[in-house]
Amino acid sequence: MSLLLLAAPAFAQSTPPIRRTRLQDGREFVAEVLGTEATGLRVRVPAGEMLVSFEDLLEVRPIDAAAYAAQGSWRVVVVAPEGILPATRQMLDTIPGLVARPAGQPDADLTPAQVAAVGACGPDLGCMRDATKDLPWRWLVVVEDVEAGGIKVSSLVSTADRTVPQVQAVPVVEAAALWTALHRAVGLDAPKSAPPVVEGLGGKVPKTPKGPKTDGPATAASAAQVFVPVPGWPSFRSGDAGKGAAALLGATAFTVAAGVAGVSMNPSSDVPSSLPMAQGIGFAVGGYLGSTWALNHWLAGSSNRTAGGVGASVVPTTNGAVVVGAF
Repeated sequence: MSLLLLAAPAFAQSTPPIRRTRLQDGREFVAEVLGTEATGLRVRVPAGEMLVSFEDLLEVRPIDAAAYAAQGSWRVVVVAPEGILPATRQMLDTIPGLVARPAGQPDADLTPAQVAAVGACGPDLGCMRDATKDLPWRWLVVVEDVEAGGIKVSSLVSTADRTVPQVQAVPVVEAAALWTALHRAVGLDAPKSAPPVVEGLGGKVPKTPKGPKTDGPATAASAAQVFVPVPGWPSFRSGDAGKGAAALLGATAFTVAAGVAGVSMNPSSDVPSSLPMAQGIGFAVGGYLGSTWALNHWLAGSSNRTAGGVGASVVPTTNGAVVVGAF
């Protein structure tokens, strides 16, 4: 093994050194060397970062920096069930520096006979490797359904001597899991980027996050909740303001209503005391219901306000009317 880059000064540079890297399995590429770890070299290629085991290294040589951008794309031959093949190919093609072709379809550096030979292998990686081992290296990727559910993603390097593939299990067929499995299938670290939105994943694609709730008029359902005589009922039902805010509003409404009743029946107050007991009770009940309905209406139409900006006002007038407001 020839390692011509491991001298300490190389890693003291402000930019990572560029090296042509050859591996035991026949892969060859130009990479930025980011550093050494306990088990290998951490490098970056156009497709992403990867850890190359010291055991897999065959040769690492300095090369002009321009060779990094000028290198060709990694080629990938993929086999997958019909329902997930479009999504699999789209994801692989989304990874920079990769070009994916379904097995059996024309490829730029394969003859028609070679294309047919690979296509006839189906999901048999050993057969695919035998059909391509004398060609420039490429990744062979097979996606298969698993009887217990989900899929598995198996891969081999076409020029490798070993026939035991690396396998990534995907118990739930969804975009993020497949995105990660495909990166690892071609020797890359798990991606830091979110998966592209693709169809054909059993109906599961990344969901667009919902925007924040905004103030607005009450819907028909919330309008019905306004008249439930329980302070803060819409917040209990929808969780818009939280139970703490609902309790605060309820206590405010009840206290104000009780205060109105006390004032109406207290001879020492400024409010005329000629109201009979029945009218005073009715006044209190009316104040309670009015304040409750006003507050519930406010909650139903303004679900994203906080309790700190909420209050109620129940004001008796000299003619016995009640003015109810919420803010």
